[in-house]
Amino acid sequence: MQYNVPQFIERESKISQLFTFKQFIYIVVAILISLAFYLAFSFTVGLFVFFITEGIALALAFGKIEGLPLTKVIVNFFKYKLSPSVYIWKKKEVPFKAFKRIEDVRKEKEDEKEDETGLKVAGRSKLSKLKTNIEIKKD
Repeated sequence: MQYNVPQFIERESKISQLFTFKQFIYIVVAILISLAFYLAFSFTVGLFVFFITEGIALALAFGKIEGLPLTKVIVNFFKYKLSPSVYIWKKKEVPFKAFKRIEDVRKEKEDEKEDETGLKVAGRSKLSKLKTNIEIKKD
Protein backbone atom coordinates (compact mmCIF):
# COMPACT_ATOMS: atom_id res chain seq x y z
CA MET A 1 0.00 0.00 0.00
CA GLN A 2 1.31 3.44 -0.93
CA TYR A 3 1.10 6.44 1.33
CA ASN A 4 1.23 10.09 0.38
CA VAL A 5 4.24 11.78 1.89
CA PRO A 6 3.82 15.49 2.66
CA GLN A 7 6.15 17.67 0.63
CA PHE A 8 7.82 20.98 1.36
CA ILE A 9 7.68 20.71 5.15
CA GLU A 10 9.83 23.47 6.56
CA ARG A 11 10.79 22.79 10.11
CA GLU A 12 13.74 24.16 12.02
CA SER A 13 15.72 21.76 14.10
CA LYS A 14 15.61 22.35 17.84
CA ILE A 15 18.59 22.75 20.14
CA SER A 16 16.67 21.51 23.12
CA GLN A 17 13.08 20.43 23.52
CA LEU A 18 11.92 24.04 23.76
CA PHE A 19 13.96 26.31 21.51
CA THR A 20 15.25 26.47 17.98
CA PHE A 21 18.60 28.13 17.36
CA LYS A 22 17.00 31.47 16.36
CA GLN A 23 14.75 31.51 19.41
CA PHE A 24 17.70 30.73 21.65
CA ILE A 25 19.76 33.57 20.14
CA TYR A 26 16.90 36.09 20.59
CA ILE A 27 16.55 35.24 24.26
CA VAL A 28 20.30 35.17 24.99
CA VAL A 29 20.89 38.53 23.27
CA ALA A 30 18.07 40.10 25.29
CA ILE A 31 19.57 38.75 28.52
CA LEU A 32 23.01 40.08 27.58
CA ILE A 33 21.61 43.54 26.79
CA SER A 34 19.76 43.70 30.11
CA LEU A 35 22.88 42.44 31.94
CA ALA A 36 24.94 45.22 30.34
CA PHE A 37 22.42 47.82 31.51
CA TYR A 38 22.40 46.29 35.00
CA LEU A 39 26.20 46.50 35.25
CA ALA A 40 26.41 49.98 33.69
CA PHE A 41 23.58 51.59 35.63
CA SER A 42 21.54 50.37 38.58
CA PHE A 43 19.36 47.43 39.49
CA THR A 44 16.09 49.22 38.67
CA VAL A 45 17.29 50.33 35.22
CA GLY A 46 18.59 46.80 34.53
CA LEU A 47 15.28 45.28 35.65
CA PHE A 48 13.29 47.73 33.54
CA VAL A 49 15.44 47.01 30.46
CA PHE A 50 15.24 43.27 31.20
CA PHE A 51 11.44 43.23 31.03
CA ILE A 52 11.35 45.31 27.87
CA THR A 53 14.04 43.36 26.00
CA GLU A 54 12.75 39.97 27.10
CA GLY A 55 9.22 40.91 26.05
CA ILE A 56 10.49 41.91 22.60
CA ALA A 57 12.70 38.80 22.39
CA LEU A 58 9.86 36.45 23.31
CA ALA A 59 7.56 38.14 20.81
CA LEU A 60 10.19 37.79 18.06
CA ALA A 61 10.99 34.20 19.05
CA PHE A 62 7.49 32.80 19.44
CA GLY A 63 5.07 35.35 17.94
CA LYS A 64 3.18 34.52 14.78
CA ILE A 65 0.68 36.52 12.76
CA GLU A 66 -1.51 34.47 10.44
CA GLY A 67 1.01 31.64 10.46
CA LEU A 68 4.05 33.80 9.64
CA PRO A 69 6.79 34.47 12.19
CA LEU A 70 6.80 37.99 13.56
CA THR A 71 10.29 38.65 12.16
CA LYS A 72 9.10 37.87 8.64
CA VAL A 73 6.05 40.11 9.10
CA ILE A 74 8.28 43.00 10.21
CA VAL A 75 10.70 42.49 7.30
CA ASN A 76 7.81 42.36 4.81
CA PHE A 77 6.32 45.52 6.33
CA PHE A 78 9.53 47.49 5.86
CA LYS A 79 10.04 46.12 2.33
CA TYR A 80 6.55 47.28 1.43
CA LYS A 81 6.95 50.72 3.00
CA LEU A 82 10.40 51.40 1.54
CA SER A 83 9.79 50.12 -1.98
CA PRO A 84 8.56 52.67 -4.52
CA SER A 85 4.88 52.44 -5.36
CA VAL A 86 3.57 53.66 -8.68
CA TYR A 87 -0.11 53.31 -9.37
CA ILE A 88 -1.24 53.98 -12.93
CA TRP A 89 -4.89 54.30 -13.73
CA LYS A 90 -6.02 54.14 -17.31
CA LYS A 91 -9.61 54.86 -18.09
CA LYS A 92 -11.22 52.25 -20.29
CA GLU A 93 -13.40 53.38 -23.12
CA VAL A 94 -16.74 51.85 -22.25
CA PRO A 95 -19.80 53.03 -24.18
CA PHE A 96 -22.68 54.39 -22.18
CA LYS A 97 -25.35 51.68 -22.24
CA ALA A 98 -28.42 53.73 -21.46
CA PHE A 99 -28.88 54.51 -25.14
CA LYS A 100 -28.24 51.99 -27.87
CA ARG A 101 -26.76 52.93 -31.18
CA ILE A 102 -28.93 52.38 -34.23
CA GLU A 103 -26.35 50.01 -35.73
CA ASP A 104 -26.39 47.90 -32.56
CA VAL A 105 -30.20 47.67 -32.67
CA ARG A 106 -30.08 46.62 -36.31
CA LYS A 107 -27.45 43.96 -35.55
CA GLU A 108 -29.57 42.61 -32.69
CA LYS A 109 -32.61 42.35 -34.99
CA GLU A 110 -30.54 40.56 -37.63
CA ASP A 111 -29.20 38.18 -34.98
CA GLU A 112 -32.77 37.46 -33.83
CA LYS A 113 -33.82 36.71 -37.40
CA GLU A 114 -30.86 34.35 -37.84
CA ASP A 115 -31.67 32.60 -34.57
CA GLU A 116 -35.13 31.61 -35.79
CA THR A 117 -35.64 27.93 -36.44
CA GLY A 118 -36.47 28.36 -40.10
CA LEU A 119 -40.10 27.38 -39.69
CA LYS A 120 -42.49 29.72 -41.37
CA VAL A 121 -45.45 30.69 -39.32
CA ALA A 122 -48.55 31.17 -41.34
CA GLY A 123 -50.00 34.61 -41.11
CA ARG A 124 -53.57 35.45 -41.94
CA SER A 125 -55.14 33.33 -44.61
CA LYS A 126 -55.80 34.67 -48.10
CA LEU A 127 -59.52 34.42 -47.51
CA SER A 128 -59.37 36.73 -44.46
CA LYS A 129 -57.20 39.18 -46.42
CA LEU A 130 -59.73 39.19 -49.25
CA LYS A 131 -62.53 39.79 -46.77
CA THR A 132 -60.76 42.84 -45.25
CA ASN A 133 -60.04 44.21 -48.72
CA ILE A 134 -63.72 43.91 -49.65
CA GLU A 135 -64.87 45.58 -46.45
CA ILE A 136 -62.46 48.47 -46.84
CA LYS A 137 -63.19 49.07 -50.49
CA LYS A 138 -65.35 52.06 -51.06
CA ASP A 139 -67.83 51.99 -53.92
